[in-house]
Amino acid sequence: MESKTVMDAVNRRISGDPNKDWVTYVIGKYLSKGKGSYIGLSLGCGVGILERQLQKYKIFKRLEAFDFADEAIRQARKSAKSENLRIHYQVADLNKLKLKQNAYNFIFANSVLHHLENLEFVIEQIDRALIDKGILFISEYVGPSQFQYTNEQVKIINEILNILPYEYRKRVTDSQALKPPFSAPTKEFMDTFDPSEAIRSAEIVRLIKKKFEVVEHTDFGGTLLHMLLQDIAGNFDPKDPKDVTVVNLLVYFENYLIQSKILSSDFTFMVVKKKEHKKFKLIDKFFFNFKK
Repeated sequence: MESKTVMDAVNRRISGDPNKDWVTYVIGKYLSKGKGSYIGLSLGCGVGILERQLQKYKIFKRLEAFDFADEAIRQARKSAKSENLRIHYQVADLNKLKLKQNAYNFIFANSVLHHLENLEFVIEQIDRALIDKGILFISEYVGPSQFQYTNEQVKIINEILNILPYEYRKRVTDSQALKPPFSAPTKEFMDTFDPSEAIRSAEIVRLIKKKFEVVEHTDFGGTLLHMLLQDIAGNFDPKDPKDVTVVNLLVYFENYLIQSKILSSDFTFMVVKKKEHKKFKLIDKFFFNFKK
């Protein structure tokens, strides 16, 4: 996603406009009507980039944000203060955090769910925290858990890497070396290196669909490009037509394999709505029949 050409393609898939990212898209489509009256929550906010983008549009009467890392929250608070934006940041472990009931119009989960092991609990808390018909926005890695990529995926990544010309294969972090062949990390390595990384990522979409009503669901790839372009994305100049063409061909090829169901998408964008409780549906049905 460091590649502007890749991000243009992702934006086009989600919003239809290469210059409109998913946040700008949801602001225009879902958040503009009640501007200034909403209460929102951002989960796994990191250093606060998403919340600052949201609050610059003055959408929320109150915007809260949680993250596990003390230092990230400190930086988020500092950045918000420097831009004169009112955002309520708090350190919290989302795997254990009980959210207020019926408290939020909108909740944002941006690249956070794949770090959470207690997914069922977290999803239950999100459902509890949303008001009736409240909306959850998700932009997320949903590929193989703990990056246990398929043999087919690894094979295609390495075959493409071998095809790329020398100048594209040079490592950005060490221009004297070429990017080595890619291999999937072992579970033992992931357990040691970062136990939370993609811990149950492959289960996210199924669990979300089970709990919420899907309004939008757009896969945006990454199955090949995520690891193929790692440490070489900077070799593709977004101002060079040849470089842009090469990246767009890679994007097209990845998308074709996903649409053909040869590969699955590793990243997805979802807009989901809190389901109406059955008891309210029964009451509505009773009054409808009574009026008849």
